[in-house]
Amino acid sequence: MFDLVANDWRTPNERAIGSDQIACSASTQFQQLGSDASVTETVTNNGTGGALANTATVSVTISWSEGQNVKTYTVSTLVAQYGIHIY
Repeated sequence: MFDLVANDWRTPNERAIGSDQIACSASTQFQQLGSDASVTETVTNNGTGGALANTATVSVTISWSEGQNVKTYTVSTLVAQYGIHIY
């Protein structure tokens, strides 16, 4: 697991000179995404039959521009109606 809240995002050099985490290079990279960034969430009901019965697939897709290229990253997870340990 990764603690996104408590993680120190500064580089070793930024830590050495006492840079603020809000102004560090990792933080400003995300702040510069601007209005061309988008987030799309989808929930797909997988129905009551088949291998994924009584589940839903939840996906989050993030898109942004880097120069003339469009970058996309998708994360998906499966949510079960009765949990994953029902035996």
